[in-house]
Amino acid sequence: MYVRGVMDGQVFLGELIKEPDVGAFINCLNNNLPTIISGAEEFFRKEGEKEFLVPWSLSRLLGQTCTKETRLSHKTSIQYTEATTEWKLRVDEQDEEKAGKKQEAVDRAFIRGVLDGKVFFFHGHRYPKLPEYLSCLSQPDSLGKILIGMRMATFLGGNLDKPRSHHVAYGESFVCKEF
Repeated sequence: MYVRGVMDGQVFLGELIKEPDVGAFINCLNNNLPTIISGAEEFFRKEGEKEFLVPWSLSRLLGQTCTKETRLSHKTSIQYTEATTEWKLRVDEQDEEKAGKKQEAVDRAFIRGVLDGKVFFFHGHRYPKLPEYLSCLSQPDSLGKILIGMRMATFLGGNLDKPRSHHVAYGESFVCKEF
């Protein structure tokens, strides 16, 4: 779920700011998502740079996987067909206590991925408020607060058609109001 979160976080920001290259990124993910996800762990173990954020190594994996991708005009509208939704992150477990613990772990991994993907995106775009953003995310129990906010976004209804990265951003707004 972490790897999915990283990719979904980058797509979320790319679409939000109308990044001109987001079309190529989305096209790559749509065409190669199963290969990227299944190969990520092995790639990180063999070729990952341990001193950098995982999204750095993931971007290298994407570059190797999407060799035929080219820059697409910002006029090209491509839908991210595999966006992680509420239903794709649902834990299927009979034991309610085990299900709750597993769901918590899945949600936290996805949130961490989205946040790391956004940090990587901001760093690559030289976002001037990146230090303040990182400071905000480093506040005590920020991940727990984002998790509660993310769940509120889904419990309030009307948001189930939106990608889960949208729900993370909603939860993030409780912790980092100015971002």
